[in-house]
Amino acid sequence: MENNLTQGLAVDSRQMQDMLTQAMSEAIKSMPKPQIPSWLDAIIEFLKAHPWTSLLIVTAVILIISAIIRELICSYLKINEISARLKRLEERLK
Repeated sequence: MENNLTQGLAVDSRQMQDMLTQAMSEAIKSMPKPQIPSWLDAIIEFLKAHPWTSLLIVTAVILIISAIIRELICSYLKINEISARLKRLEERLK
């Protein structure tokens, strides 16, 4: 008797699981797809139409960013060097 009851529960749980799976898949299908902003769509179209120009633009941007970072690092090191010299000069004057 107990065997029949557990088999019935197992079948019911499978049916429930199938119904939930079907309901979730229908809900996902009915959801609207996210739309790409127009400016991003324009960029994608430009990249597809002009791959070499895009590569040059990306390379130029990378070079400019690396130059800015290099200048920041160099200026930081120069400031540290100047402050170290000033400290040595102050020690000499004392």
